[in-house]
Amino acid sequence: MENLKSSLIWIVILAVIIGGGYLAFTTLDTGPDFAKKTADRLAEEARMEEEAARALAELENKATETTEAELPPEESVAEQEPAEISSEAQKIKTDLEDLLARKITLEPGDSGVSVLPVQKFLNYYDKDLNMKEDQDFGPSTRKAVEKFQKDQGLDPDGGVGPQTISKMINFLSR
Repeated sequence: MENLKSSLIWIVILAVIIGGGYLAFTTLDTGPDFAKKTADRLAEEARMEEEAARALAELENKATETTEAELPPEESVAEQEPAEISSEAQKIKTDLEDLLARKITLEPGDSGVSVLPVQKFLNYYDKDLNMKEDQDFGPSTRKAVEKFQKDQGLDPDGGVGPQTISKMINFLSR
């Protein structure tokens, strides 16, 4: 009887080991699958970098064209003082440019210091908003982002990517 118990225990242990090994090997990605996923991810990151660089270059070109088009005749340039952006707006703009340079994208549910410049911008953009600047991309932040995107002619998806950040920077540059 003792021999039968011992044999059954060994059979169960062996079955568990074989089942665990089978599960481990069937859930692993094969080398080519892993390489393809990695290549796809790198290609997507490269595409995002190009898009951000293109958006930044477009903003710089627009800013240059706008500045040149808005300049009055030379004699009146000396009489006028250059329009300055407030220190608050300049700080927000610098923080947003940093997000754009670091290729940060934010989605509802995100939290942390990267959310704060977006919340500060939204409060600056809509003075009546009085949104809590708590570094939490919650429903109120999403709603405010969607309103801004709609106002700027973007797809109001509620996420903050390179296009939305570029529009925010452009708004502050006016």
